[in-house]
Amino acid sequence: MWIDIVQTAVLSLTLVAIFLQYLALRRTIEVHLRTTLRTLHLSLLEIAMRHPTLASVWPLHDFQLSPDIKDPTEALHRHLYANLILSHQELSFFLGPSSEEDMRRSLEHVLSSPAIREYWQSAKLLHSKRIDKHSRKFHELVEDVCQKLSARTVGGTTGVKG
Repeated sequence: MWIDIVQTAVLSLTLVAIFLQYLALRRTIEVHLRTTLRTLHLSLLEIAMRHPTLASVWPLHDFQLSPDIKDPTEALHRHLYANLILSHQELSFFLGPSSEEDMRRSLEHVLSSPAIREYWQSAKLLHSKRIDKHSRKFHELVEDVCQKLSARTVGGTTGVKG
């Protein structure tokens, strides 16, 4: 009888260990796939920034930059670069051990740039359609930080232009 209890306990612990290994492996594969996809995204944007004729293939989401930018190539490059910056932040949020509060502080710094906020305003509808929970949470953080920066700008408590 005791031998059966011990065997059952050992078998149960073995199954728990296998399940935990499965979860760890699944997370490792997910991180690898997401990192690979971001690397491809980076490569595509780098090519677009080097070759304006290829850059024109990217959709611009009704994007408009500051009126002081007259050169369409410069405007497109700024749009693509802002995309890269926010994509980097999103990957950091997904991979990093940092807390949500750390990411919020990082986003406050990044989004203090009017060009990045302008990019976000033009692209947020597209980004809001993402279905995975990490992307959705990241985009909620970006939107929250943008709204708070805008409120501070309107209230005159920051030097950030809205």
